[in-house]
Parts: sequence; structure tokens; C-alpha cells
Amino acid sequence: MLPLDSPMWGELNHVYGSAEDSPQMLRALEKLDQISWGESSGPLDTFISAHYHQGDPNSAALAAVPHLLRIGKSKGAGSLTRLLILIGWIESVRDDAAPLEATALLAAYDEAIAEALELSLEAIQLPITDNEDFRHVLGAIAAFRGKKFLALRLFELDALYDEYLEKHGEDFTNRPKF
Repeated sequence: MLPLDSPMWGELNHVYGSAEDSPQMLRALEKLDQISWGESSGPLDTFISAHYHQGDPNSAALAAVPHLLRIGKSKGAGSLTRLLILIGWIESVRDDAAPLEATALLAAYDEAIAEALELSLEAIQLPITDNEDFRHVLGAIAAFRGKKFLALRLFELDALYDEYLEKHGEDFTNRPKF
């Protein structure tokens, strides 16, 4: 795992250029009691906008994955679930991301993904009250198992459903029968 005080962060990139500020963003997540979605200028949204902007992760996002997992494990189940989902988003499009060239960074990433799979399999057995989070954990599991097409479809299900409704309306009487 790349130490947060390593100068190598400055050699990695995120959406806004040099990722030298990534450790600060990770420390901001560490300070939270609970990690939540939707705080538009909150630490999680700030991290996501820099590291996973419009589904486009970068080398700093990949280097941050072990830290995201470490932070999630230090928080409650809800916070861990949200960070497992974020890690799943990153893994689902990893082939499109800037590569991690340093072998040590790649090894830490791969170890974090293996552990994230185990934690996601445990999390899916706990009561997750938010249906969207439940579906996203399933997507993360698919991503961690290399089923990236399935993962992306689970992550994008709301948008696909909205697109269907826009095209066909809410009349389900003419839907195909199986």
C-alpha cells in the first residue's frame, strides 16, 4: 500500500492533474464518523469527483483502493458498504484506467480487491435497507469476480430503466412474456 506521505502520489494523476492532494482527501474520509452519499461538497463526493469522474478512474484511484478498504473497515457497516461499492465501480472499469506501473502498487491493489470480494460477500448477507446499495453491492461482487459487463449493468440499472420508460412509457401490458 502506498503510504499517504509518499511523494509518489505526486507522480500519479486524477481528473484535476497531479494526485498529490489524494492523501488529504483520504485523510478527510478517515476523519468522518460515517461515510454517506450525496454530500455535494463532502469528502466522499470530493474524492469521487477527482478519482472516478464520470466513471473514469485513474492511476490515483487505483492506488487509493487499499486505503479506501482500510478506511471502510475502520467504520460501521454502512460506511464499509459504500466504500465497497466505490471500489467495485473502480474495478468494473479498471481496464480503461491509467495503469498502475509499479509492481508494489498493483500487488496492493490486487490484494485489496480480493479482500473487498470477501467483505462484499459478507455484507450481502447483512440487512441492507437501501435497495440501490444492495444492487450496487451485487455489482461490486460481479466486478471483483471479473464479470465487468454484469457489474456495469447492475450499476446502471436505474439509468437503463429510465431509458426504457422514456421509450416505452409505464404501460407494462404489452411487455414480452417469457
